[in-house]
Amino acid sequence: AAPAILFMLGIGVGTESEMVPLRPPYKSNWLFIHIGFAWFAWGCFVAATIQAAAFILKSYKKNIGSFLQKFPSIEVLDELMFKFVLFGFICQGLMIAAGAIWAHQLWGRYWGWDPVETWSLVCWLVYGLVLHFRLMMSWKGVKIAVLILLSLLTCIFYFWGIGFMPQTHTSMM
Repeated sequence: AAPAILFMLGIGVGTESEMVPLRPPYKSNWLFIHIGFAWFAWGCFVAATIQAAAFILKSYKKNIGSFLQKFPSIEVLDELMFKFVLFGFICQGLMIAAGAIWAHQLWGRYWGWDPVETWSLVCWLVYGLVLHFRLMMSWKGVKIAVLILLSLLTCIFYFWGIGFMPQTHTSMM
């Protein structure tokens, strides 16, 4: 790790940087609220996915390795998956709301069906479906764990995939 850190520090010190004032769109407090809730949601969904993978491995493997023994029992994992998805779902909803308020200040509209907005809504709806299956249809165990694993794909696509599409306001191309 030390060589990598020194390499990154060398690049940081050697790169010329010029302080420029923030552009008006980035001066809004709603942007920071929006991004904060986005990262909370992402962290919760990733934690739930890791727990879902551990749940599946623990429930199918008879000989549990030393790594899987560090995880709690499958009953506790099942409950933790649900709680992380629930908290991530709430944070995702707050992220969408804060982003809509920020967009209204910036562009004069709350929602524009931009790919980022649409896919964040799709992700929120997919995790809402996970919660629906868990609470209303009493899905537990491997079924809900597999659904949580698959649900992370929508998050990955909207967090990183959309930025590589041309003609979006968040495009990196």
